[in-house]
Amino acid sequence: MFVVLATITSTLLFLYWKKNIQQREDFIHANLALAKLVSEFTVFPLVFDDKSGVEEQLSPLFKDSRVVYLRLDKGSDVVSKYDPYALDANLPAGLENREWVWGARHFYFKVPIMQNDRQLGILKGAFRLDELKKQQWQELRFMLLVLGIALMCSYSLALSLRRFIMAPITRLEQHTRLSADKAHSGDLLLPAPQTNDEISRLYEAFNLLMQRVQQREAEILRFNNELEIKIGQRTEELRAKSEELDNYFNYALDLFLIADFSGIIRKINPQWQTVLGYATAEMEGRPFMQFVHPDDWPKTRESMRILSEHHPMTDFVNRYRHLDGAYRWIEWSCIPKDGLIYAAARDITERKQAEEHLRLASSVYQNSSEAMLVADPEHNILSVNPAFSTITGYGQDEVVGKHPRLLDSGKHDAEFYQNVWLQLGRTGYWQGEIQIRHKNGETYVQWLTLNNVYDDDGRVIRRVALFYDITEKKKTEEQIWFQANYDPLTNLPNRRLFADRLQHEIRKAKREKQYLVLFFLDLDRFKEVNDTFGHRMGDALLVDAAKRIRGCIRETDTVARLGGDEFTVIVSELADVGDVDRIAQAVVDVLSQPYFFDNRHVYVSASIGIAVYPSDAEDAEDLVRYADQAMYAAKNKGRNGFCYFTPSMQEASQKRMLILTDLHSAIPRGELEVYYQPILNLQTGAIYKAEALIRWRHPQRGLINPAEFIPIAEEHGLIRDIGEWVFCQVASQLKTLQAEQQTRFQISVNVSPLQFQGLDNCLAHWPVYLEKHGVSQDNVIIEITEGLLLEANDKVAEQLLHFARNNMQIAIDDFGTGYSSLSYLKKFDIDYLKVDKSFIFHLAADSDDLALTKAIVIMAHQLGLKVIAEGVETELQRQLLLEMGCDYVQGYLIAKPMPADQFAAFLQAAR
Repeated sequence: MFVVLATITSTLLFLYWKKNIQQREDFIHANLALAKLVSEFTVFPLVFDDKSGVEEQLSPLFKDSRVVYLRLDKGSDVVSKYDPYALDANLPAGLENREWVWGARHFYFKVPIMQNDRQLGILKGAFRLDELKKQQWQELRFMLLVLGIALMCSYSLALSLRRFIMAPITRLEQHTRLSADKAHSGDLLLPAPQTNDEISRLYEAFNLLMQRVQQREAEILRFNNELEIKIGQRTEELRAKSEELDNYFNYALDLFLIADFSGIIRKINPQWQTVLGYATAEMEGRPFMQFVHPDDWPKTRESMRILSEHHPMTDFVNRYRHLDGAYRWIEWSCIPKDGLIYAAARDITERKQAEEHLRLASSVYQNSSEAMLVADPEHNILSVNPAFSTITGYGQDEVVGKHPRLLDSGKHDAEFYQNVWLQLGRTGYWQGEIQIRHKNGETYVQWLTLNNVYDDDGRVIRRVALFYDITEKKKTEEQIWFQANYDPLTNLPNRRLFADRLQHEIRKAKREKQYLVLFFLDLDRFKEVNDTFGHRMGDALLVDAAKRIRGCIRETDTVARLGGDEFTVIVSELADVGDVDRIAQAVVDVLSQPYFFDNRHVYVSASIGIAVYPSDAEDAEDLVRYADQAMYAAKNKGRNGFCYFTPSMQEASQKRMLILTDLHSAIPRGELEVYYQPILNLQTGAIYKAEALIRWRHPQRGLINPAEFIPIAEEHGLIRDIGEWVFCQVASQLKTLQAEQQTRFQISVNVSPLQFQGLDNCLAHWPVYLEKHGVSQDNVIIEITEGLLLEANDKVAEQLLHFARNNMQIAIDDFGTGYSSLSYLKKFDIDYLKVDKSFIFHLAADSDDLALTKAIVIMAHQLGLKVIAEGVETELQRQLLLEMGCDYVQGYLIAKPMPADQFAAFLQAAR
């Protein structure tokens, strides 16, 4: 009885203790799970320091009546705190090193908030234990009640058992133990008491049970044998199936992965290494989020949440990082089972790239500025893009299902289209210009590209046309070509097109063994027209001259303008050159006719040089050069005519080129010299003037006449350097003469008109140079030509006045041969007139030259000018000049030009 009571009591107390322990564990696990769940959803707000997001995640705990304390720390900062009962200051000391602590009235916990194995913060909190204690007290009262009832029932039962049950049961127990120790036999049966109560029926049931046991043992033995056979067979089947599944798992082309709900990869198949490059050991045991693209973390976490709710997922896509740093697109199908996630996946990177290419192609198709058309193999239009409608005027609904011939402009014949389709069928490609008809009927030039699209069997499944409008481009190209090859003023071929045509005509003449004649034409005194009447009239004259030249030749001949007033004419297909004189004379005559502009007549003439292929030259460059030389020969003959090229012209040209080449180095090599020719005062017979004259002593050719090299120096821009050198030599010689002669001596320096040109005004420093070197400025006389006065502009006038203001006198050289106006003599403050030697050479009593020279002297004196007569070689000339009142004479009668040292000796002897 005591044992029964002790057993019942112990059992109930144990159940109560175990119930309390279980309730506490459930309380701990439930609340810790709640805190951890909140901490997981607090990760992202905590990462981005989003306090409002943190408050939103913790709000479920704030509203829970069981929560009495809550605090979220990030490092040393308190992100959020809930402490209505001021528990923060009295937290248990053991909480710092433990996950939870059981207090007298509260349950305290501490949960770390982690991301990628990195601790972001700590969530601390406390829950009330009132409800738990109340529940435990109710359980205790219920246990005590059950214990009392059990004690009473036990006492009554003990009495009954002892009397009616225990003895038979003891016997039955002893028999059963004996039976258990024996082999199976009929001894298992036990005679039943002769009573009609539960004990007898228990004996009967026991005997029946023993009979059934004997039968069941036999059946079990038989079934056990059969089961062992089936288990063996099933085990072999499972082994084969397991091997088959392992092979499928390891060798399947798809990707397989097993992970737990915390995101740790448990197992993967080898195909992952092919896709991502990582070995199996490098991925298993690691969180799969380490491989996910950061942009895909939110949706991947959402998919984990869905799986954690035991819902399968299909067609989920995210990106996984490859070993090389790139990302691959992975498509998933996942099933949650038994706490694990079973996932099958495949690499769809190529499909994604193809989709992106399709989107890009579609975007290009829709937004391209070029028209696109897609047709079937029978040329029925399937689709067009918006640019097609913009270019052709036809909407998509107007052309779909129709043949592209609706765009036919009628500008191309059947052979053109036949060649297009023939090439398209042979190569699958055609490209070229085509004219199409707009919906409004207008025709436009398009650049068309046709392509066939083939299937895997090589059959045409689509035809694609791409075209864009090049009408304006064609016009622009034609305009650019015209501007590049034609003179914009006269619309004649320019130098570039002329060279091309000349080459072509020479090849043609050579092939057909014919003559070709080249005219090189230059308008005489055209510059005077520009300077006198302005460039507008000059341009009009050039246009008219071009028309006149064009009217003198055949349509097959070429007239070109090389620039300025230079023209060329190519006369081709000549069997002989007999008509060349007639053509050249006709051009000369027509160009010499007056030009009428702005109610005034303008006269110019032309000089023509003629070179013939192949007699003069077989090369285009030589032919042009020879015609140019012949043109200059025509000018030298008096202009307004034509001249054929002769070998002597080439010799003269080569001689000029040699002179030019050597002239470049004449000054550095010291080959130039200054000669001085004395000027005699007729009234006093004294010599205190001289003219400085340049001489070139060539090391091979000896003394070269200035008439040979000065024009070349002027033509090629060397005259400025030579003139500057002469001036410096004169200044140095003047300083020496003044010291030796102890007299005021003047030297005339010839200045070319080209020295007045240019932007640097190189003559302006001459007065300063003289003053700097101790030479009086009035010791230098500047000699200029009449032509300079005729062409004088503001710059020339300013320079002449600059000389006058600095006491440098001005002399007009070769007076009487030009066209200068007498008003210019006063305007530019001229001091001397030098009568040209052509008047002096035939000077005699009662001659016209005497009258002209006398008139010049009288006019000069009336204007306050002095007169110097050049070229005096006889005593008669000197006497006549003296009688007419001429002031100075210069010539061989007085002395020839001489070097500086001889000139100094001459002056010394004259004294």
